[in-house]
Amino acid sequence: MASVLRTTLSSPIAAVGAGGNGGGGQVLTITLDRPNVKNATNNQMFIELTHALEAAASNDDIGVVVLTATGDYFSSGADFRDDTAADYMHLECKDKPVGAFMRAMVQFPKIIVAAVNGHCVGVGVTMLLHAGRHPSPFVSELRAAT
Repeated sequence: MASVLRTTLSSPIAAVGAGGNGGGGQVLTITLDRPNVKNATNNQMFIELTHALEAAASNDDIGVVVLTATGDYFSSGADFRDDTAADYMHLECKDKPVGAFMRAMVQFPKIIVAAVNGHCVGVGVTMLLHAGRHPSPFVSELRAAT
């Protein structure tokens, strides 16, 4: 099965490394890449997002993660053609890929910036709630660099 994410590591940004966020100066961009279904989330996407966040959390060279997407939607919510939608219907989804992803977002120790490129629905909105929860005076530098 093909990956539903693209990741890119940028050149260091000195200001981020000096920002006291415990991370280095590199920016990891994670791109949701299912434009044919308007970046609808499914279990594969949650698993890949979780792995990408966990890897970034443990990589001292990464100070910031940018979440973005291809196409005209940041996310159209759950892909109802997948078992993911059934997971959302239960309050106890902690043992499902969506639950693991939510834990990874909540526990992420570094800055998350959302570069929203279009409409955003469902869990895409939930992702936005976790972006920017570490206030940073360096957002303007990030914007200039990306």
